[in-house]
Amino acid sequence: MHSTRKKMQAILAEIEAEYDFDQFTMEGFIHWLEQQRGREIVPIPYPIPTPTASGAWLAGDDRDFVFYDENTLPIHQTHIQLHEMAHMLCGHPTLKVGREGFSVLFRATAGTEEQAGQEIESLFVRFAHSDEAEREAEVLASLIQKIVLRHGRMRELLAVPSSHQTVADFIVGAELD
Repeated sequence: MHSTRKKMQAILAEIEAEYDFDQFTMEGFIHWLEQQRGREIVPIPYPIPTPTASGAWLAGDDRDFVFYDENTLPIHQTHIQLHEMAHMLCGHPTLKVGREGFSVLFRATAGTEEQAGQEIESLFVRFAHSDEAEREAEVLASLIQKIVLRHGRMRELLAVPSSHQTVADFIVGAELD
């Protein structure tokens, strides 16, 4: 655990060299990470009806999607998003899902809660990160939150951005292809 913390502190030091935490907002941090990765990041509040996950990062063809449980406290929603973005910052791999996969995922929610839960669980669990990757993401997300607090930006940890229209446009594009 000590080596994981040191490794994540080194990544955080690199982030601090490029990102001004005095100006931290979730939207601003997401925008900064988009610039670093050269890909749009779309946060999606979602009713995740499975006890095994509270969030997931899935890669679309040209953008990344960060799902987070909409049925939890705003500060936890922020932590979930930071955790998923920490996977990106650490260079962890993720499941790549095309438009059709997203279309199937969102259609699943039209069924019963049990059906939706099974579909979501099978999608999210298909690519589970290793225990080490999960530890790294959790430690880095916590370190980011600590530095945000140190910069007096607590209120920003309670503001949760989302992008329902971007997701809708993406899915509609799949059905038009």
